[in-house]
Amino acid sequence: MASSTAPASPPDPCLTGAPDLLVFGYSCRLFRDDERALSVDRGEHLIPWMGDPSLPIDRYDGRGAIADLAAYEARPDYGEVGLMSSEDRLTEEMCQEER
Repeated sequence: MASSTAPASPPDPCLTGAPDLLVFGYSCRLFRDDERALSVDRGEHLIPWMGDPSLPIDRYDGRGAIADLAAYEARPDYGEVGLMSSEDRLTEEMCQEER
């Protein structure tokens, strides 16, 4: 009679001294606060971005650190045919067709 053996599992990296991944965490308590949850749902914690009340953002939103958008706007000459690659031109034509 042949004996069957289970395939050997790979050695535990923590026991061999070469851990690939270290995971740790901290315990925390969760508190139910219905009033605060309603306040968040209503957006009462948001602040106006750039002073515009129609653009509310969270106070930790990275956009709050941007005072001048000029550096992030597209160049006015970007849409010209000479400056676009053939792939960009094709993409722009497809977008224009959708518009």
